[in-house]
Amino acid sequence: MRDEIEKLEREKLGFEMMLSEYRHVKQDYESLKQQMMDVYKVRHYPGFSKEQSETDILKALVTTERSVAQYAYDHFLKPVIQLTDANKNHPAKISDEDRQKIADCLVSMGLLYSEYLYLRISELSVGGKMVERIGNLKKRNGIDPQTLKELNTEHGSRALALRMTLDKMGISHLSYPVFEETNLNLS
Repeated sequence: MRDEIEKLEREKLGFEMMLSEYRHVKQDYESLKQQMMDVYKVRHYPGFSKEQSETDILKALVTTERSVAQYAYDHFLKPVIQLTDANKNHPAKISDEDRQKIADCLVSMGLLYSEYLYLRISELSVGGKMVERIGNLKKRNGIDPQTLKELNTEHGSRALALRMTLDKMGISHLSYPVFEETNLNLS
């Protein structure tokens, strides 16, 4: 009987340790979940619905993050790597076309991530079709230029300041033509 009691006490102690570890893991998970909900303005992310559980919302957020990173890699970073690898043995002889493509990809990737920050930074307001555009990146669609406004050259704007800077740099066409709702390729 004594052996049985000792065995049950050891099992009880083991279960209490497991329960304590579970509580600690659950507390860490809840803290991490809350921090992610605070850091990412999840209500702005594509596919957000109040009916979803917080776990489903965070899974969708991570999927969006991965999609944007994959899109940026496929359309901007990968071409830069390919062009620089192709010219690494004779960088002084890189063609003007390749230089232009590298500059376009780097600026385009910068604009994509600049806009993507609007979903995260509380001081930035998410407007227009930005969420829809980011959602299209998940579908591997890219940007539909027909949803973008032509650049207004009559009135000052951030997009106009960017376009004028790009013109001075000799970058006339961008793979990612968007800043906010304006097509920087249409002026």
